[in-house]
Amino acid sequence: KDSSNNESAKDAAHVVTIELVNGVLTTPTVTSSIYGFDGGGGSKTKQLITGSTQSRIRFDFFSGESFTNAEIQVTLEGMIFTTNDYYTISGWTHPTSDQISNNGHTLTFTGSNIGVSDIAFELHNKVMPAPGTYLIKFKADADGPGTARSYSEEQVITLIILPPA
Repeated sequence: KDSSNNESAKDAAHVVTIELVNGVLTTPTVTSSIYGFDGGGGSKTKQLITGSTQSRIRFDFFSGESFTNAEIQVTLEGMIFTTNDYYTISGWTHPTSDQISNNGHTLTFTGSNIGVSDIAFELHNKVMPAPGTYLIKFKADADGPGTARSYSEEQVITLIILPPA
């Protein structure tokens, strides 16, 4: 409503979801439009050949707002995370086995305290699965579970696995 008490028309572009969790009013973590393969500013798809071994597949996500004790979750279709892969917020590190779940398909890490910044991932020495379309999904809770922010909408990039030529 404006100062004259006129109410604007309702439309989907201006909807805000508010979620009540454990008695705390929460709102979703802000997403960013900068994410994707090889630096995040480029492609949201990557094509590879089935059966090929990729020494490195890099994908990046930039946080949409400042993180304080954040929880970040990435899920792979068609491949699994291992402790030989890497992620970085302020320095490259291997995921630990307790950060990997969902039969290797999900990586969750907590405690991130960065400003708006790049979060990068590198998958190492992965054999490409059968031909098809596989999603890599990313979501973040800027201040950790059960607090003022909730998980963002999932952001998705796509691996397209092609048959041999």
